[in-house]
Amino acid sequence: RYLCIDDILFLKADNNTTDFHMSDGTIIGAYKTLKTFEECLPTNFLRIHKSYIINSNFISRIHYGKSICTLSNNQHKLPFTKTFKYNIDIINDLYYKNVITSN
Repeated sequence: RYLCIDDILFLKADNNTTDFHMSDGTIIGAYKTLKTFEECLPTNFLRIHKSYIINSNFISRIHYGKSICTLSNNQHKLPFTKTFKYNIDIINDLYYKNVITSN
C-alpha cells in the first residue's frame, strides 16, 4: 500500500507492528518495526518516544513541563521522553527560526 508522506501525522509502535495515523483520521497498520520506518522517512519525521515518530509539520505546541507534543488538529497529544528531547529541541528551534524570519 502506498501512503502520501504529507498526510502522515505520526507513527506509533505496537510490539513488532507500526500504526500510521493519517490526517484524515484513518489508521493503517504495517508489519514492520518503528525502527525500520525511522531509517527511511524524510527529515521532518523525528523520533520523540520509544513508541512514536512524529511528523514535525503537524506540531502546534510543545509543552516541556508535561512532556507532550500537541498536533495541529488538537486531537492528538503525544508524549516525548528525555531520551529524545534533542529531537524536540530541533523542532522547537526550527519553528522559532521560522517565526523570527517571517516577521
